[in-house]
Amino acid sequence: MISEINVPSPQSHFKVMKKGTLPYDLVISNHSKKYECHAIVVSATSKKILGIMSSDPSTKMIKFNYPDEFDTLSQIIDFCYGFDFIINLHNCDITYLISTDLAIPELQEPAKECLEKSFNLTTVIPSLIFIYQAKGIIEPHLIFIKHHFAEMMYHENLIALPFPILDEILASDELGVDNEDTLALWVSKVIMERGEACAKLVERLYLADLSDKSLLELCSREEVDSHILLDNARKEKQKSGANLPKRRYLSPNQNVESLIKADNQITVNLPEEKSVHGIIDYIISHQATGISEIRVEVSSTHFKYFLPRNLLNLHDEHSTWYSNDQPDQWVMYDFSPRLLKVDAYTIRTSGGNKGQGHLKSWRVTASNDGRKWTQLDERRGVVELNSNYASMSFRCKCPDYFRLIKITQIDLNHHDDHSFILSCCEFFGQIVPKDIK
Repeated sequence: MISEINVPSPQSHFKVMKKGTLPYDLVISNHSKKYECHAIVVSATSKKILGIMSSDPSTKMIKFNYPDEFDTLSQIIDFCYGFDFIINLHNCDITYLISTDLAIPELQEPAKECLEKSFNLTTVIPSLIFIYQAKGIIEPHLIFIKHHFAEMMYHENLIALPFPILDEILASDELGVDNEDTLALWVSKVIMERGEACAKLVERLYLADLSDKSLLELCSREEVDSHILLDNARKEKQKSGANLPKRRYLSPNQNVESLIKADNQITVNLPEEKSVHGIIDYIISHQATGISEIRVEVSSTHFKYFLPRNLLNLHDEHSTWYSNDQPDQWVMYDFSPRLLKVDAYTIRTSGGNKGQGHLKSWRVTASNDGRKWTQLDERRGVVELNSNYASMSFRCKCPDYFRLIKITQIDLNHHDDHSFILSCCEFFGQIVPKDIK
């Protein structure tokens, strides 16, 4: 676990203005505290304040309502003036909350990293409640809870969470449980303890995948309309051969070592010639119709036509993902519940002549929990990808099986900016199939 992160300010040339060499023209207020500052300085770092000042340049005071017991906002304002900021386990919650609201990515990303690495089964829910009550973004907390749901589902503080949070968790198309019957028993428990207010959680269950025993358990709750439930379940089961969506179960009890020793892995080797017929292609060609069995997450998306899902269109080189122009942009492939041991990968650039935004330097890492990452490969100054739809394969060293594979751009691209543009990334190696128990 990290103890702290030192974040250098991107605006060190503003330090001299902190001494009051020019009159202050803006007051930032948080509850009873007021901070004098220069609008041009804080606008240069905070996109939210920039938007406020652009809408009304005559603004003299901006009011916030952060639960800032330790005066973190003052330190963030100093960061805008060029002073470094230290994020640690004690201030990562409030730093994440404020930097996200103020749209300061230079602080938001490391604060989120520190926050995620602070999570465990005990700390994640108090942190979630703190951010939620302050009307902040709780996505990092929800991701952790979804992946560890089987370990947390009967904790009292989880069951006591506000209904909208429980509803969002159960609406997820992947959860860390063994099957839908496990979720049905949990929903029954929540309804028993909290009453009619949580009865609508039944609507989030995939009824076609429930056993008769689970349905009867739900019907035993007087808050549940058993006639409607059984009728809906019957209709869903009749359509079970159709293109019904499926939930993906991230079973925490899967014994990877026993699977590997039993020779249950599938090998997809890197071919002699350039090819995108690798692990992604194998999974897509064998997956059932319904929700995608590979999830692609990215650091940002530059425009709505350059979405991360385009990276799964392996055989269409014109289908690309394009990030914002910011440092350390990344793309992450989530193969859950499958596990991969990658020994090679292929990268294909997008359209554009030499000197355009083609990838030049990157790092490949892997993880099973999204917090502890293992480096598989790192490349710097690669010139072979600096051309129109260039493709190249690379060997890597992977010591174990992982479900998350992440590629991070670690320097400028061939256009000397930070945009990360890809039309394809394919992996080769071994897969532990999802249906092995």
